[in-house]
Amino acid sequence: SISGPGNKSPDALVVDADGQIYLGGWFISSIDVDPGAASVALSSGSASAADIFFAKYSTSGAYLMAKRLGSSTVSQSETLNAMSLASNGDIIITGDFRRTMDFDPGAGTANLNINSGAAMYIARYTNNGDYVFARMIGSETTTTTGTTLGVDATGNIIAAGTFNGKVDL
Repeated sequence: SISGPGNKSPDALVVDADGQIYLGGWFISSIDVDPGAASVALSSGSASAADIFFAKYSTSGAYLMAKRLGSSTVSQSETLNAMSLASNGDIIITGDFRRTMDFDPGAGTANLNINSGAAMYIARYTNNGDYVFARMIGSETTTTTGTTLGVDATGNIIAAGTFNGKVDL
């Protein structure tokens, strides 16, 4: 199980053709994403704002990989609401973020920015969790949230969500 002192919500679960398990969601404070005896801690850097995570486990549930994504502003929260896998094994996620968020969990920087409200994102990572791309759907006058996601046989990403106001898709 995923454990830690703060709130956590695993909101997305997919299983690939080989039976490997992918889990994603949000957490506050820190979580241990290794269900075994070892500890693999992810820290949100804030006791009051949520960051997102996604993790990969073997067919027997053994920890393989996990990534944390979060805002550069510790008072801003993010969500991961849905996850899907491409035919090549890439991990695609959607949810929302506020202010500026770095979508590259590695040493690089891949910031998306919205000055007010929340914006929907679609982000893609390799099967090992390396950053591929992130896109924002939203504007300063709307709040958008990604709620569901899929990938068709030719690799097109299909996403749905909610918005208020007027949004340019």
